[in-house]
Amino acid sequence: MAWAGLDIYVIQPDIVIFDSEGSSDNVGIVNWTWLFNYDGTEVRLHQERDRFRFDLAGVFNVTLMVHDAAGNAAWDPLTVTVQDSTPPVVDPGPDQVIDQHQIASFNGSGSTDNLGITNWTWTFHYDDRDTIIHSMTFNFWFAEAGVYQVHLTVRDASGNGAYDYCTVHVIDTTPPTADAGDDRRVDQGEQVIFDGYHSEDNVGVVEWQWSFDCEGELVTLVGEIQGFVFEHPGNYTVTLLVKDAAGFAASDTVKVDVRSTDGPITESEESTPVLLILTVTLVVLLFVVGVTLWRTRLALMGDRP
Repeated sequence: MAWAGLDIYVIQPDIVIFDSEGSSDNVGIVNWTWLFNYDGTEVRLHQERDRFRFDLAGVFNVTLMVHDAAGNAAWDPLTVTVQDSTPPVVDPGPDQVIDQHQIASFNGSGSTDNLGITNWTWTFHYDDRDTIIHSMTFNFWFAEAGVYQVHLTVRDASGNGAYDYCTVHVIDTTPPTADAGDDRRVDQGEQVIFDGYHSEDNVGVVEWQWSFDCEGELVTLVGEIQGFVFEHPGNYTVTLLVKDAAGFAASDTVKVDVRSTDGPITESEESTPVLLILTVTLVVLLFVVGVTLWRTRLALMGDRP
């Protein structure tokens, strides 16, 4: 009688002990053969108690055959289940460089596993939220410029997993918007503050440059907020040039009207004190006339009986 024992469950890459101690014969067993197929090859073991290392996961059907001296034979089967413990090898594909508003394609088919991958999960942070996609391949439209790490996690049927990531560099193609502020009117010698705070860019403005002609010389101021004292009256056009990190630029202008504080008196300026003097004189004259009339009336009232 052949007895191969109970079915066996191990974890890759364990060694399995085959034991036919429960087999028996009225005279005696002289030959034991453990027979199974492993990785495409037929394996035969010939010890009453033998061993084999299972590096491969899977389910293996093993048959024990025993013979006695007379050539009589018997057999008994058992199953060896080797649980997979080999993690997959993940391949998220190469890094990518694309322009803003283009589609990036992702393909995890290069990932491998000893038994086979059953799940692909892509994760990345975009537009202030986490994006999760369950697919071997997918396409994604990147409207926002930036550098994104796209992680791929793969798992096999046994739950073994592995992960890796690729980088997607989305090149900025959106120019900034320049805002030099409102036009100004100031007095000669007064400082003007230029503020480019309201200039905008999808990624960010990195350079502000103010330029204008002053008495035949080009003046250039660098910075988001700058000040300048106009010593000479006149009309000035100040140009603001802004740039983003990608080198895209935009410009805007602001006009500055500088009024003179030490020039010749204009006709209107001359007439102002004259009118003031005439007005004051008229008021005084009216006051004197009024007082005189009042006193005369009092005098007349005093002469009455």
